[in-house]
Amino acid sequence: MDIDKCIQERRTVKKFSARAVSFEKIALVLDAARFAPSSGNAQNWQFVIVTEKKTRKQIMEICEGQAVIDQAPVLIVVFSKNK
Repeated sequence: MDIDKCIQERRTVKKFSARAVSFEKIALVLDAARFAPSSGNAQNWQFVIVTEKKTRKQIMEICEGQAVIDQAPVLIVVFSKNK
């Protein structure tokens, strides 16, 4: 895909279905993410998969009450670790 077209046609998802997401799909996303560029190829990230409703609600509260976070059936939380 052309990068300009990708940027111009991107969209923000504000509504999620309550369907479960298969681990295979989550693994595909994580596999793609590990190839993302990083400064100096540091790859200083960690990914945490969150499916538990209580934990999603806690994350939503930390993120200033963004309700859309609690609506998603799965969160992939990305952390940057210092070396």
